[in-house]
Amino acid sequence: MKKYASVGIGLLSVLVALSMMAGPADARAHRHHRHHRHGGGGSGPVCGAGTVLSGGVCVAVPVGPVGNGNVAITPSSVTLTNTGNFTTNIVVSGLPPLSGAIAFASPGLTAACPGGSALAPIGGVDATGRQVALALGANCVAGTFPITITETASPFQTFTGFLTLHF
Repeated sequence: MKKYASVGIGLLSVLVALSMMAGPADARAHRHHRHHRHGGGGSGPVCGAGTVLSGGVCVAVPVGPVGNGNVAITPSSVTLTNTGNFTTNIVVSGLPPLSGAIAFASPGLTAACPGGSALAPIGGVDATGRQVALALGANCVAGTFPITITETASPFQTFTGFLTLHF
């Protein structure tokens, strides 16, 4: 009888151990199932209002251009590739002639292109007030973005033009 009791206790110990291990696995499977049913298949983050998923990152959707538009950017409208990329040379006109070094900035364009963006002047402002620059971006969303051009020497004037990206 002692022999059967020790075998029974051993068997009971094994069953208890197995049931304890099965509980977490069952719970994990349940959570996994719920994730697919309610989480959209695990396709990445779900973006909130005013944002869109681009390149696996939620980025703000621009609400419209901001600024006074006192310079012209040509081309002002650029077509994005299917993946949201673009590269173009732009010409900014309406700057003070021979105004020296300038700096480009566009926080909206930077936010709309999580793959990266750049605005780089090529040469300087010519005698007619025109500046050529390289504009590029990766994984961008469509929208109209203000680009500021600021003189890097006195009188430090700032000018604004707009660039529209579309598919």
